[in-house]
Order: sequence, then structure tokens, then C-alpha cells
Amino acid sequence: MDLDALRTMYDFKGRTVVITGGAGILGGEMACALAGCNANVAILDRDTAPAERLKGRLHSAAGRSMATGWRRCAMPSCAARASSGP
Repeated sequence: MDLDALRTMYDFKGRTVVITGGAGILGGEMACALAGCNANVAILDRDTAPAERLKGRLHSAAGRSMATGWRRCAMPSCAARASSGP
């Protein structure tokens, strides 16, 4: 199977994918692959600098991309639930 056949089978045009930890090695490669398949990619990571660099790599892909910082339990209500248990 050639690359064009794969792109036809996995065309994510009009779909948005959110990748948490997206600036890491594995997440970054997933983001590149999905952007290459026309997906809109949102990269969430604790460190925004590598996420922004990855966004630059995705700029040439057909889909759109965005990068943003993200911290677990950043909201007070989330932190309260986490400390109170299930």
C-alpha cells in the first residue's frame, strides 16, 4: 500500500484531535501523523515552549494546529475533588 492510499483511507479533514502531552516524543509524532492526515490538531502540554515548536513543524500540514499549556487540576473545584477522594 502506498502513501496516497493511506491518506485516502485516513482522511481526517474537518475533524479535531486533542493530544495531551502532545509536545513529548510520542505525542509529537502522533500530532505530525494526524496533521498529515488533514486533522486539526490541538497540542496540550505542561510546557508550552516545546508545544509551540511542534506547532511550527505542523504549520506546513494541511490541517490547522494550536498549542497551549495545561496543568492537571488547575481549577480550585478540580483540586478540591482530587483531595477529597472518589
